[in-house]
Amino acid sequence: MRDERPRRWFLFLGFMALGSKLFGKEYHEMHPQAWSFSSINDAAMALYGKEKFATMQKSDAVVLEVPSVIKDPERIPIVVGTTLEAKTIAIFQDRQEKSLVAVFDASVQHSTVSVQKDAVVFEFEMKMESKGTLFAVVETVEGKLYYTRAYADITCLACIAK
Repeated sequence: MRDERPRRWFLFLGFMALGSKLFGKEYHEMHPQAWSFSSINDAAMALYGKEKFATMQKSDAVVLEVPSVIKDPERIPIVVGTTLEAKTIAIFQDRQEKSLVAVFDASVQHSTVSVQKDAVVFEFEMKMESKGTLFAVVETVEGKLYYTRAYADITCLACIAK
């Protein structure tokens, strides 16, 4: 059987190049201040509001998969998903200048979303310059917030060889 991953990534990147306006809300325009904060708490409060942020709870229904050892900090594969009835899924990190990484509209079904056993799953790649913690926040259709976190350990092989 032929490996379908390159084709899927090509299609994924093609759809992403079309812009999120075709598929969902433009979160950069709706919450521009959320993208400017370096603090996870400040960015999350700007995205969701202080009142809703104060009710956020940790949940096992939110899954965030990050490789245990990352050898290429330019292309870190991330998988985030939930079995909750999600409205949005946001990714935050604590090491870059801007804390908010991405916001996915889980209510829109298109090629970048897969539904697996009643779960909404997003797969993407990101860049991190150093080790740190990633947070996934799920906003449900009822407006409740749930989160989980995962640690990313960057192992730069080029740095070790010097």
